[in-house]
Amino acid sequence: MLLRFLLLLLAPPSANAANSGFFPSFLKRSIPSHYFNSNAFIYVPAEGRIRKSNRLGNPLMLTEDGKFLSCSGMNLICFEKNGSFAWIIPLQYKCRSDLAPIADDRGKIYLVAEDRVLRINPSNIGRPESTVEVFFGGNSGEILGISISCLYTSLFVAVRNRALFAVSLRGGEQLLWSAGPLLYRFGYRQGCKKNTTDCFFNSVPVVDQCEGTIYVSNTEGQIYSLFIRSPHFRWIQDFSSIDKMINIVPGNNGHLYLIFPRKATVMSLDVSTGTVSWQSNVGLLSSETIVPVVDSNGWLSIGSLDGFLYSFSPTGEFRKYLQNNAEDSVIMSSPVLDCSGFAVYVSQTIMEEKSTRTTGNYTFVSALKPTSMVITLLTPATGTVYWSESYHGEMSSLLPKSDLHSFDMDERIFLSILSAKRIGSSLPSYSAGQRIAWTCSQPNEQSSPIDEGDGESSSLFVFLLFQLVMLLILAGAVRFCCNLWRKKKLQDHGLVRFLDKRRSLHSQRRTLSSRISELEQEAAEGAANDEAIDQLGEIVRAKKGVERKLSTSYSLGSDRTGARRHGRSILPVYDGKGKSHSFHSTRRSESDLASQIMLRLDSHFIFSMTTFSLNSTLRAHLNKGRPREALAYFLESQKEGLRPDRFTIPALIKLCLQLKESPLHGQQIHGFAIRSSCVGDIVVGTGLVEMYLKYGCFDEAYRLFDEIPERDVISFSTMICGFSQNGRAAEALHFFSRMLEEGIEPNRITIASLLSSCAHLKEVKSGRMLHGYCFRSGLLDTADVVLQTALVDMYSKCRKMACAKSVFDRMTERNLVSWNSIINGCFFDGSFEVALGLFKDMVSHNLYQLRLSILATVLNICGLTTDLRQGKEMHGYILKHVYDNNNLDFLVVYNSILNMYVKSGSIEYATSLFGKMPRKNVVTWTIWIACYGQYGMSTKALQLLDEMKRLGVRPDGVTFVSVLSACSHGGLVNEGREIYNSMERDYCIVPEMMHFVCMVDLYGRSGLLEEAHEFINMMPVEPDKAIWLTLLSSCKNHRNLELGEHAARKALELDQYNTNVYLHLSRLYADAGRWESLAKTRYVMKELGLKPETACSWVEAKGIVHRFTVGDCSLKDVCPQIYDLLESVRKAMKVSGFVSDTSCVSHKMKEDDKVIDLCSHTEKLALAFALMKGGSLIRIGKNLRVCTDCHRTFKFVSATYNKEIILKDPNRYHRFSQGFCSCCDFW
Repeated sequence: MLLRFLLLLLAPPSANAANSGFFPSFLKRSIPSHYFNSNAFIYVPAEGRIRKSNRLGNPLMLTEDGKFLSCSGMNLICFEKNGSFAWIIPLQYKCRSDLAPIADDRGKIYLVAEDRVLRINPSNIGRPESTVEVFFGGNSGEILGISISCLYTSLFVAVRNRALFAVSLRGGEQLLWSAGPLLYRFGYRQGCKKNTTDCFFNSVPVVDQCEGTIYVSNTEGQIYSLFIRSPHFRWIQDFSSIDKMINIVPGNNGHLYLIFPRKATVMSLDVSTGTVSWQSNVGLLSSETIVPVVDSNGWLSIGSLDGFLYSFSPTGEFRKYLQNNAEDSVIMSSPVLDCSGFAVYVSQTIMEEKSTRTTGNYTFVSALKPTSMVITLLTPATGTVYWSESYHGEMSSLLPKSDLHSFDMDERIFLSILSAKRIGSSLPSYSAGQRIAWTCSQPNEQSSPIDEGDGESSSLFVFLLFQLVMLLILAGAVRFCCNLWRKKKLQDHGLVRFLDKRRSLHSQRRTLSSRISELEQEAAEGAANDEAIDQLGEIVRAKKGVERKLSTSYSLGSDRTGARRHGRSILPVYDGKGKSHSFHSTRRSESDLASQIMLRLDSHFIFSMTTFSLNSTLRAHLNKGRPREALAYFLESQKEGLRPDRFTIPALIKLCLQLKESPLHGQQIHGFAIRSSCVGDIVVGTGLVEMYLKYGCFDEAYRLFDEIPERDVISFSTMICGFSQNGRAAEALHFFSRMLEEGIEPNRITIASLLSSCAHLKEVKSGRMLHGYCFRSGLLDTADVVLQTALVDMYSKCRKMACAKSVFDRMTERNLVSWNSIINGCFFDGSFEVALGLFKDMVSHNLYQLRLSILATVLNICGLTTDLRQGKEMHGYILKHVYDNNNLDFLVVYNSILNMYVKSGSIEYATSLFGKMPRKNVVTWTIWIACYGQYGMSTKALQLLDEMKRLGVRPDGVTFVSVLSACSHGGLVNEGREIYNSMERDYCIVPEMMHFVCMVDLYGRSGLLEEAHEFINMMPVEPDKAIWLTLLSSCKNHRNLELGEHAARKALELDQYNTNVYLHLSRLYADAGRWESLAKTRYVMKELGLKPETACSWVEAKGIVHRFTVGDCSLKDVCPQIYDLLESVRKAMKVSGFVSDTSCVSHKMKEDDKVIDLCSHTEKLALAFALMKGGSLIRIGKNLRVCTDCHRTFKFVSATYNKEIILKDPNRYHRFSQGFCSCCDFW
């Protein structure tokens, strides 16, 4: 109930909006559209006011595609996001407006109507199949509410005075189970102890998907935790001593929250046991059905009539927010969770006057006339306020009045709240817990139970004690039977003969053990050779055979020789004293020698071992990169009954990480650590944290980190590195602040990880602070290539290339990563010549073992600069130095070279390379198809697609992007539509956003703007800004102002700082003669600090790339011949009948000045310069789209001067020859 209207700011503008300040309204912050309540208010543009619609159900349902569903009478109504009706379905039954509809994972909707549950299938609208059907009930009684579990495909219905029903969603109405409030376990009655006749469920069932649990309450104040698959309960807790009116809200981190609205109390339960973790009081609540919100950090937030927002952490930490406006404000509705999951929207109603008084058993909050509403977006976990705005004027008439009472004409509010003294029968709570619980709860290992004061816990304790006694008696009986059987076996085989044989075996074992000790001494002194080691292995095998015969299982005839284990095994060495083998009292060098001996021997048996030998063997296998053998050996050690210690757990963690499988192995290792009481060890705890971070289990890693008793720099570095490597840079910086607060000095690894986080967030300020810290702490005094490379990478990604180059120049030692960082930084900064120079410097350092990323970057630079000479040199360098590098996939290198020739405009070299490639993959064909598409040869691109499929190469999603783009550039609408339809039909490729952009561009370039708009409306996903920008560009080219304004509006709702939107809209207004709107648009750009990209063209001449930028007046003084040549070309064109196209020049200039301004276009300057230098082939590149007048000029020059010109702009390639262009004037 934060806002009592649906879509005020997202409504379409009026017809005269553009002339009445329409465009600056894009800059207003839009209020989230999913705030609503029972009264719908629609903004009517023609009337210029807000009008109240029919009364709708409360609450409404928001679908995944942004539509609103609500019941009204005997109809189910669906609203579009702009407030218009999507569809209305008659139900034949009066629906319950106090219960929201819910949906399953197949798009079907379930709602309560009278005494039954209806199932609605919106996909059947307009079809002969039935749209509405009765799914459950009919004379079933009053339905309290419904919930759904998509995971278990079940619907749960709570019926007053009857039971809770579980119905299957598959195959029609099929009752899975039902449960009443009176349940039994171990013969003891549970629930409804005081009054079994009038006791029934009184709340909506709340589903916890990941726990597989349902929570529901009864009229006696008891909470049930039931399993989803069966009507059995996990626990039942009684809270009638506090109050019987309870609202249930699932949390996360193993918490379940209970709200007692009449007591203004919040309580946290452990989901596994139902015990109370913590309890706290809040201010007066506005209604008995109010529920809090739980964010992704696990913080619970609830608003109060005292104007405060109360927030609680999972551990019970308490905070109060919004204190500035609390004195004269009330919070009457629940906070709403933001789409990020970490922030909440809070609505405060500001009053002229507010007072509180208590009379008898009631507390009254009296507030006089609401004046405004304050909407605040904040994060409860940190207290960060992102924005807060106040809405006055017409908004005040929409403010909520009261949830319990209506109020008089003087707009005086009386909110009655039940006091803490009242303990009576509970009022109906229809909306409590109405939202479906999708929260994944994970039980905590420890909880803080309290005495609940009933007999359930004592009866359960007696039962468990009885079970334990029975188990002990059973274990004693089994042991007695085994001893009796063993004694009988010994008598059958002859006890005397048996003992004689054992004495002989003991003598043999002593002899073998002494020889093993001698060979061990030789191995420790380094005198052992391969022959001695082989002899040692044979002796150990013989001794193992003796010991096997000495075992009880062999004596009883039940010994079985174990299967041959895969891989290498351990060589245990007998110590001559104890009953096991070990390398005792050895130094590290001796332990390494032991590991080598273990891995060289192939044992057929598993010998007796110690924990030390187990740890040595695990490390040896892991150092050799053999995790499977290490795992097999560890499992065998467990069969021997060997218990891991605190040195074994880190080795097992490394084993799990090398396996790179599911987190299940890691959880098992965690269990070993818990059973071994090693979790508190800092090495084990840090290892477990690292393991969970690499598995992506951040909550578990965070919890384990907090449980480490004494954290050090390695623990913090592990957390910082883990969050940085997983793209959670903000949390990495948070841990750095926490690290400094605890007085722990970071090391080089910590700083390098933090610099990576700063680079990810583009936080150059924080990066500079870390750089300064490195200077002050002396970390940069030594030649630390890792830390210096991290600084270079941070500055490069933050576009501070001067700083990056400064650090790079000071490096005394550089590796491939350092060169890669600085070259990539120059590439993304647009400093192509500097990047190529750095690459030549790197080659001069004889660094031939190049990374594929460096080669791809340099080849990409050669293509973008249209510098074919540099590209050829790079091709030759690769053939000479990189071809024999087995570390690189040469097909990938070939594809990069092919892409370089395509971007350089040399289709002849590209054709030759494509024909010589020994093999081609889907990437090769995609590059080649894109080449012909960008040159305007769309028919050839489609032929290549057919040939590709004929050769058995299956196209992927990127291939279809290239094909659809080729159809767009060639105007092949029908062919493009057919290819788009065949993607999912023939290749099972689901279209993505880039395919949608290509289809909109296909329709838009061909002038089919209405078809393009219809295609956008039919998209299965929400269009992004690229979709609307493509449609806007097409509207600009075809001068469709109305649709262009609509596309601009949608694009700016997604990104109001997009310069291209304003530029396209300005061109639209200029073509339509809307000079006032044009002025407003440019004013908005100026206020936002937006500037158009500076036009730039470049051309290569005699090995040097020359650049020409717009407004460069120095050319008139340095090269006046350029302008003289352009003037002669213009006159020749005028004589030939060409008329300059001045539509792209400012309307404020005179016609003669417009013609002069056209001569200063950068592509014309580059063309004139190339004509002066000579040559039959001219390659020119430009960063912006070529204009119509320049396109005509290039065609004229190609025919008059007999030149072949290749012009590359961001959209495509233009190849001019003999007065014609490859694009056929369609671009």
